[in-house]
Amino acid sequence: MEVYEAPQDPQNIRPLHSKESKENQYPILEELLTKATSNATQFKTTQERLMLILQDLREEQKIELTRSQPDGSNKHIICLVILPFKENPAALPFAYESVLFPALRNVLEQHPYYWQVACSNDKFHDDTVDINTEIWMKQAQAFIVDVSDRDPDVMVKFGNIEAQAKRRKQPIFILEREGVPQLPSKSGITRIAYRTHSGPHTIDDITKDLASAFAGKPKVKDILVVSHYHYLSDLLLMGKEFSMSHETATALSSKYQTMEAFQSASLDDICKTILGLSSQVARGYQEAVRALLYKLL
Repeated sequence: MEVYEAPQDPQNIRPLHSKESKENQYPILEELLTKATSNATQFKTTQERLMLILQDLREEQKIELTRSQPDGSNKHIICLVILPFKENPAALPFAYESVLFPALRNVLEQHPYYWQVACSNDKFHDDTVDINTEIWMKQAQAFIVDVSDRDPDVMVKFGNIEAQAKRRKQPIFILEREGVPQLPSKSGITRIAYRTHSGPHTIDDITKDLASAFAGKPKVKDILVVSHYHYLSDLLLMGKEFSMSHETATALSSKYQTMEAFQSASLDDICKTILGLSSQVARGYQEAVRALLYKLL
């Protein structure tokens, strides 16, 4: 009778013809099956652990900036805007994201403020609006909330912001369209009203209303007197002083965020950010930003 040793690889098992040989092989097959099942279980467990680790890494990446600056102590001012949100913006009673938000950016991302204006609905940090809002809240030093429609989600976020702003002594600006019932007065809240405009110049008209309203508010002046870095907005870079294309302005704003960071960057780094940009043009941009910063001193 032939004697068979247990093979290491199931593929190496060759069919046996004698009854006794087959009976001897049953324990071997059972042992291999047990090992295979155990390995499969271990693989699944390892796979699940790796997926959890990957998920944790993604979360860490999303809030890396938040953890490094947990109290909103960014070098430049971030102002978080809370607006009603619908997947279909046409279902809202006002064009918040296409009219009001651009108008706010026109005012606050340029002279004399140079703040970064962030929207709770922009999904910049996360695809979920609530998580995105939470991350922005941890970074922001000022808040704008439009309560014109008493939107339930907006009012909940407003309550959360009130608690944080009171603890950190951060300003909250309440926006209300003219003609809507006013929210009851609250301590520490600054009201700003804007008119409902229509026509092709709606954004410009609301921009003028907001610029006038913000200019006279003591809370705004309190922020401006404190030394801080200046946000490098793509709106500024596309304006008359720089006349950059949308693509170039967006790329530089995303890369450097502040004027201070841009004016101290190396020319090589700037040219790598904008492919095809010559060092001479990059130097010209830097000198213009440097001159603007000098005026702001």
